[in-house]
Amino acid sequence: MKKSLKITLIVLGVLLGIVALDTLQAKFFDNSPIIKLRETYYGGEIYYIDKGLLVNHYHCNNNEKVTTWKGTKFACPIYDDTDVVEEKQPINQFSLVFYQKTAIKPKQKELIIGKNEVKDIDYNVYAFEGNIAINLNSDSSELTENSISLRDALLQNKITMNDILEKANNDLNKNIIKGDIYRDGGKYYISVWQLHNY
Repeated sequence: MKKSLKITLIVLGVLLGIVALDTLQAKFFDNSPIIKLRETYYGGEIYYIDKGLLVNHYHCNNNEKVTTWKGTKFACPIYDDTDVVEEKQPINQFSLVFYQKTAIKPKQKELIIGKNEVKDIDYNVYAFEGNIAINLNSDSSELTENSISLRDALLQNKITMNDILEKANNDLNKNIIKGDIYRDGGKYYISVWQLHNY
């Protein structure tokens, strides 16, 4: 056998092995495939789909995660929190923690929660140049093991955007934080608060 053919077969074998391992870990552990393309959806029942070579991983808005074989049809269940009667505990105090997971390009925005994903939020909430976590019943401005992402806190009804906006507006009036309201070029106004470990 020629040397170039052996090398080609070895490379193909390694590539097939990597694809097989990636597919197996995604399917058996219900994870996203490592080799993937992510499609993010703004609104609706799907938060994002990670499309691998042989499997698709669905992350639904109700936090359900499902990995299916390519070609298998799957629809996320309708996220309806009207049947859930969960009494929200009053939030005595909380702090928002601004952090960066990776090196982020200037002005890069990250969707925290999409329009209509949560009851009473009919607008998109973004973080610019980082992410936001929340410490409930704490005034710590550090990321801790008890910190949860702002998205999860909103989806699980642990806090409302009204709670956050009320605190932000109060702190803005007291000059604890900086902020402003901008017109987006149309009929909408955009409120921006600058959180640096707020």
